[in-house]
Amino acid sequence: MLLSKLIIKDELEGSINSEFGYGLLSIFIFFSAFRLLGAIWLLMIPNPAKVKKKAPFKWHELSHSTNVNFILILTTGLIARAAMQAYYIFFSIHLENLGVPDSSKGFFWALGVASEVGMMFFIDNLIKQIRAKWTVVIGMLGMAIRLFFYSKEPSIIVISFLQLFHALTYTAFHVGIVNFINTMLPDKIRTSGQTLYNGIVWGLGGMIGGKVCGGIADKHGMPAMFKISSIIAFLSALTTYIFIQNPQSPSVKANK
Repeated sequence: MLLSKLIIKDELEGSINSEFGYGLLSIFIFFSAFRLLGAIWLLMIPNPAKVKKKAPFKWHELSHSTNVNFILILTTGLIARAAMQAYYIFFSIHLENLGVPDSSKGFFWALGVASEVGMMFFIDNLIKQIRAKWTVVIGMLGMAIRLFFYSKEPSIIVISFLQLFHALTYTAFHVGIVNFINTMLPDKIRTSGQTLYNGIVWGLGGMIGGKVCGGIADKHGMPAMFKISSIIAFLSALTTYIFIQNPQSPSVKANK
């Protein structure tokens, strides 16, 4: 993303205004080259131990461990993820409307990823201190705050600061829910539970969010889309805070 400054050549109404770059087509060439390098690098990773028997998705066992808490965390997660699609799909377009050239957009995405990765070093201690529920709530509140300020068409400096919130809107949100599900499900069906989470929250939530956010932006403009998405993310956080309880492991429940 940071290399895009050297790869893309900024153009304005047909006139070149950047001495670096090779045009938009070069981005696809560079991406393909990096993917190829990644595939070659992957071949160097040792094969894991062979699994003797592949287990199917355990619908039956999962249904016995499914409760209101589990359904609610998937539902609020789906809604929050759908709201956050306003960022994932339209952020680059929003930057363009604010006058940021194509070659400089990668900086803001890289800043978000850097904060996300940095948060990975501290998220374990955070979950231990405040537990999974509050970690998810903080992630959703981060979404609401971030999307709200995007609706105000802030300055470049403010946008740079808001990109640091990706530590909450991705890492706290995602890792919080993963730990939430891992805590409440028995070992033998945790993989099935995480598969369901990824399919419903990230798959279905992303699809619904893209459709809804696109419709709002088309009819009412992007500032309204960001503001509405912010309200939806806040309601998800509020619902999680009020109605969802911190999960207990099956062993703790059995002892009780």
